[in-house]
Amino acid sequence: MRIVIITWEFPPRVIGDVAYHIDRIAQTLVHNGIDVFVVTYHNQLHGLEIRKDGVNVYRVKNPVESQFNILTWDLTLASELEKAVSDIYYSTGKTIDLIDAHEWLSVVPSTVLNRALKIPFIYSVNSLEEHRSNYGEAPLNIAIKNLERLGTQQASKIIVKSEWMKSEIERLHKTPAEKIISIPSSSINWSAEIREVYRRMD
Repeated sequence: MRIVIITWEFPPRVIGDVAYHIDRIAQTLVHNGIDVFVVTYHNQLHGLEIRKDGVNVYRVKNPVESQFNILTWDLTLASELEKAVSDIYYSTGKTIDLIDAHEWLSVVPSTVLNRALKIPFIYSVNSLEEHRSNYGEAPLNIAIKNLERLGTQQASKIIVKSEWMKSEIERLHKTPAEKIISIPSSSINWSAEIREVYRRMD
């Protein structure tokens, strides 16, 4: 089984705990015999790195250096992430079984790849714009919320870390409860539960 994880942060680029959480997921998957590519952003490191632990990391740079805000940054980066996943897809004999898209910043490339290459994707949600912006209704907030909603609509499954986040996605994005899977990172069996979700999608 081959999994591609798309994320806007991954070591050594660390913005929050998402980077470390994804690193743990990738290492655990490799340890259990799953081929893993992490596709991510870095402004200096580019291309494919095969780490000693077996995790393949494909880093891309945003082609537009000056940005108005995080939304334009995300949209200009999306095409580079799509190209990277496409390179992996064609270089491995068209054998990507699943994309795991972390946060709203990964929704656009994952949706495009899902439609163009028919690769199913899971949407992993760590936080929501409604909470980050304190219920902000500025155009930027609304645009990000709409991308989050697109992710909840287009993904085959949604993974969250708590029952509270599950209920918030249900409430804010009118998402069916059966589509959302709560896997607390504190759970003893969290990695096995994530692998089981992946395998059910295969």
